Amino acid sequence: MNKYENKQKQRQAMVFTNEKIRCKNSRIVDDGDGKQLGVMPTWKAIQLAKSKGLDLMQVGFCEGVSICKICNYGKFMYEQKQKAKEAKKKAKASVQDVKELSFTIRIDTNDLNVKIRHAKEFLAENCKVKLTVRFNRREMQHIDLGKDVIKSVLKELDGIAELDSMPRAEGRQLFCVVRPKR
Repeated sequence: MNKYENKQKQRQAMVFTNEKIRCKNSRIVDDGDGKQLGVMPTWKAIQLAKSKGLDLMQVGFCEGVSICKICNYGKFMYEQKQKAKEAKKKAKASVQDVKELSFTIRIDTNDLNVKIRHAKEFLAENCKVKLTVRFNRREMQHIDLGKDVIKSVLKELDGIAELDSMPRAEGRQLFCVVRPKR
């Protein structure tokens, strides 16, 4: 994309109001009923909008004539922000959170039970849970003990969770991901 095309896209994204509209003539659309008022000089359209206590907002450009709408600009911007907020909220709701619980191969049974209880709470909140077993120094020789820890956790979560990814080793850790049962 060259400089000229880039500038055109920036101009299209900008919203010009009242005196910032650069065209001499504008096609005017009324906000209340959506009726077209026709093509008129921009300065005259601005006066018409001001007489109604509203703003003139450029919404498009076609064949040397800007397309403008008479509306309340503050209300328009408020509605745009609300729509963006709703879209963001919906996008966030569709993404599932991943909570991580980490263990060692020397974890005590009470500590293991507490972590399993946390995993059940996370699954009840419809979150995925990443189970990680971290190895220190020479413990890397005993990956099978780490697999046993993960198997015991999976056994406890059997009724409420299903395996999302199989246990796999990566560096000094072994991990798998479980998700709530459907």
